Amino acid sequence: MLLSYNLNSTVNFPTRIHNNSVSAIDNIFIDKVKYETYSIHPLANGLSDHDAQLITINNITVDKCTNKTQ
Repeated sequence: MLLSYNLNSTVNFPTRIHNNSVSAIDNIFIDKVKYETYSIHPLANGLSDHDAQLITINNITVDKCTNKTQ
């Protein structure tokens, strides 16, 4: 279903390391065609039993939102 919206997973490292086991239980999905240059890194914050993920998307443009009251 995600691929039908052109969304692809970006996390390719374990997000949970416990005893002798590792797993990737978290992920971030983006349109890799629209956002070609990105970087993603684990972020150990000490608040959970798994690491957070930090994604940086380069050269992103955001349309200016204009609010009009009618």
